[in-house]
Amino acid sequence: MPALIAAVLLVVLLAALGVFSSDEKAAEPAKGNVPGQPGIGQPARDGALTFVVTKFGCGAEEVGEGQRIKRALGRYCLLEFKASNTGTQPTTYVSPMQYLLDAQRRRFAPDAQATVLYLSATAPGSPTNVSQQLNPGAEVDTSLVYDIPDGVIPELAELHGGNTLGITVRLTGAAGRF
Repeated sequence: MPALIAAVLLVVLLAALGVFSSDEKAAEPAKGNVPGQPGIGQPARDGALTFVVTKFGCGAEEVGEGQRIKRALGRYCLLEFKASNTGTQPTTYVSPMQYLLDAQRRRFAPDAQATVLYLSATAPGSPTNVSQQLNPGAEVDTSLVYDIPDGVIPELAELHGGNTLGITVRLTGAAGRF
């Protein structure tokens, strides 16, 4: 529970510091499927971070275990990936800046509480940090859980290596069950 409280407090702090920009130009999602667009298992670079999505699936109705369970409003989708600092300077990976997009290019943010409960149940002792400082050459292997309304099919992951427009990764055709 302390990890969950810390994660929520960090999200509030980052929002207060303006990490999550409301500027429309910066918030505009990257545009759809383009020739050569990376898919699952392929590297996609944005800023100093190179992402490799390793798994994507939807369908779980709840996450957690025992007394610590959270039910989805719709259904949960799981995005697993690695983020590596391939730049020359330290950079910060921020999980709330990683989105799923549907066919209408609507953005869906990760559910911080569901992510912490999922990681606590499946990988005890793994870091559940909302943000993490990565030095050049360092990487984080993580999972994010999204609460997606029924009937919505995520097609892209929009991944950000900082306060950038992001890079999109195709998810369609590779989704499994979560």
